[in-house]
Amino acid sequence: MSTSASCLCRWPTFLALVFTLAGSSADAQQTALPPAQLWQIAREVPGADPRWQRIDADRTAVRVWRGGREIAAQRLMVLLPGDELETGQNAAAVLRFRNAGETLIHKGTRVRIGSLEVVFGRVFAQLRNRFTVSSQTVVAGVEGTRFLFEVGRDRAVRVAVADGAVVCRSPKGAWAPVRLRANESLLSRYPGRGSPAVSKADAREMRAYEDLSLQIGRATAAR
Repeated sequence: MSTSASCLCRWPTFLALVFTLAGSSADAQQTALPPAQLWQIAREVPGADPRWQRIDADRTAVRVWRGGREIAAQRLMVLLPGDELETGQNAAAVLRFRNAGETLIHKGTRVRIGSLEVVFGRVFAQLRNRFTVSSQTVVAGVEGTRFLFEVGRDRAVRVAVADGAVVCRSPKGAWAPVRLRANESLLSRYPGRGSPAVSKADAREMRAYEDLSLQIGRATAAR
């Protein structure tokens, strides 16, 4: 085979490699996109109508730390992996995750961005695709579901599923994975060495969190 013919034969392979590398680069850029956005901040105002009112920035409502240093927090800001966010005692927030859905961050809750790690407090997640919500002792893997994830001050973890399914596991393999379906709940007491208790979830509580998520998500600024 002539040199020119050999080069022509190799050309499609070269093009395929170029397109593959270009696609990999695009995928890497897509993966590098900011994973979370502070979509909503709302303050509870008892006696007001509506009860939850949107605010754009208030340190008493939401605080954010990046690299161990506090930074200014404001609605619609981008949150990066490793950032920590904490809500005040009369405020809540909604985080939106790229291609994964959104999560209500309840009053008095602290989370760390990665997928989502709950340091303490409660989150109500409405997620799709593969995503994890975790604590020090429980990792909840989800695929399209709505559920409550709570870490108490005593570090006990409660997971309650409103819809879909959640697979809970011990990050250290201390107990066999537990698959929770709609209207099921799991309680794992710290330090999470023994098997967690599984019971029926409170359907009224789940509906209340769904309603609260809607209220906060739709909150408007006070006039």
